[in-house]
Amino acid sequence: MADIVPQANRQPDNGRGFISSILSKLPYVQQTLDVDDTNPKYEIFDRLSKKRELRVMQQSVITGPFMNQNSSDYYNPNMMATDKGYHNFIYAHIDSDKIRRLSEYRRMAAFSEVGDCLDEICDEFINKDEYGRVVSLNFSMFSKIENQEKAEIEKEFSKFINLFDLEHKGWGYCRQLLTEGEIFFENIIHDKNKDLGIIGVLNVPGELINPIYDNIQNNVIQNFIFQKPINMADPQQNQFNLPNSNPNPANSLQHQLITFEGNQITYINSGMWNEDMSMRIPHVERGRRAYKQLSLIEDAIVIYRLVRAPERLKFTIDVGNMPPAKAESYLKQLMQSYWAKKTYDPQNGGSAGNIYDPQSMLDSFWFAKRSGETGSDVQLLQGGQNLGELKDLLYFVTKLYNALGVPATRLNPEDSYKDGAEILRDELKFAKMILRMQSQFAKGLKDAFVTHLKIRGWWKEYKLNESYFDLKFVEPSSYFALRQNQNLEIKIKNFESMATQEQISKTFAMRHYLNLNDAKISENMEWLRKDAALKWELDQIASMGPNWREIQDATSQATAEADVTAGGGAGGSALGGGGAGGGGSALGGESIPEFGDTGAAAAEVAETTPEAETAEETSTETEPQA
Repeated sequence: MADIVPQANRQPDNGRGFISSILSKLPYVQQTLDVDDTNPKYEIFDRLSKKRELRVMQQSVITGPFMNQNSSDYYNPNMMATDKGYHNFIYAHIDSDKIRRLSEYRRMAAFSEVGDCLDEICDEFINKDEYGRVVSLNFSMFSKIENQEKAEIEKEFSKFINLFDLEHKGWGYCRQLLTEGEIFFENIIHDKNKDLGIIGVLNVPGELINPIYDNIQNNVIQNFIFQKPINMADPQQNQFNLPNSNPNPANSLQHQLITFEGNQITYINSGMWNEDMSMRIPHVERGRRAYKQLSLIEDAIVIYRLVRAPERLKFTIDVGNMPPAKAESYLKQLMQSYWAKKTYDPQNGGSAGNIYDPQSMLDSFWFAKRSGETGSDVQLLQGGQNLGELKDLLYFVTKLYNALGVPATRLNPEDSYKDGAEILRDELKFAKMILRMQSQFAKGLKDAFVTHLKIRGWWKEYKLNESYFDLKFVEPSSYFALRQNQNLEIKIKNFESMATQEQISKTFAMRHYLNLNDAKISENMEWLRKDAALKWELDQIASMGPNWREIQDATSQATAEADVTAGGGAGGSALGGGGAGGGGSALGGESIPEFGDTGAAAAEVAETTPEAETAEETSTETEPQA
């Protein structure tokens, strides 16, 4: 519901002007109260700063002038004249009444094939990483936040995200988003300890709440309208003593209008609009036509089988040279004899008379045959021959799966679920659709976390900005990871092909075919040096034993003493001899290479954070040094 509230009619101090400006736009509202009475926490959320996108829109040449005009001058897509007669049943006929619209979507989700598709999407939507997290907080490389402040914000985010309990309730939230297109959570704060921020969330039924947009151009949500059902005849529910305009006690249930500030509600939507951008539509709307066609074709197949299933008889009766009238009378006489049957009547103690049996006539056909042809005969008429053909039905089932974005190979019982490259494209497309849905869900959670930080006072204290961090769900692992591995295999193959060319430097090939920056290349060279030193040490252990260092020290000392005794003569090495006149090494004139602190370096690399790696990749690149 995208009602438009002009800036001139809005009074942000108490919301009374805002309420009065939308009463005429909400036909279900009969009674209303001031915001201060129905929502005492409105002012707390209203004091939060406006969103940056709204401030930018106010400076726009296109949207700016619209904010100062009357409501009659606004572009209202609901006023567009559209002929929807052809789309009423099969195509995108969307009911303007939200309760009926959501009821229809829920019936669609209860359909077996649609439900299987939604379950498949929900199963891939919620995943856990190695730390058991469903969604994580990632800081941007441009964030000007100290490490200690990052740790505090991450700890606070862990407490905040646990309020939604995505590990256990995330599957149901995803199913609700796919079915209804919108999810609403009330952000609950403590009356006395407001500096604690959001201490809980409450899932609000979608049919009782609607967003109110600033205007149709920017789609910035200013407030939410909640319809609280109250019984006007019950004094406990009618605590505000609202006048009951309906004298009938049986029909005294009405709705009280409560206004929520935009930051007071965590709002998550599907990101899709209907054709005139007046309401949000869920993911199941994409499969409406296929769902209708599948249900109709299933009913048609069942009806056809019931009608064509029974086998019928064709009687061909020889009537000789009878005139037509007599031949017809003769056929009726035979038909009546077959229609009648002898039955036992226990009350009379014997067989009853002929009882009319119309079923024989429904199952059989009678035809007269003239003299000179073959005699009377009875033939069996076969029932429907294509009752077992389900190709048409499977076509619409596959069409439904494709409309909902689920690969048909996952749910088609006649096609085994394979892990081959022939279905990689469909699975990759499915994984990307999951990523888009996760990004849309994370956007709503991020807005709620920003509200939480502002209420706590951390937003100004740490000088935070919305671009400093982002929320990210754990990606679907199976086929998305397979695609990444295949891309890596292609890079390695190209690198090996280019590195063997004499005209191409190996370091150049690493930079342009493996996409390694200078820092990664330098790190790789350092590890190659340490690996070579470690290999040399292992060779000494294999040839001399684990005490090769003591043997080397003793041999080096003996060699030095021999050199002193010989007066600098030919001082060959004790283990192979060194060069003449020089004190060769005890291991064949070979000095011990510098191993470096390999363990510390490995720990340093293991502790490298993704943020540091990202900053390192985008830092000013220098030429690699061998």
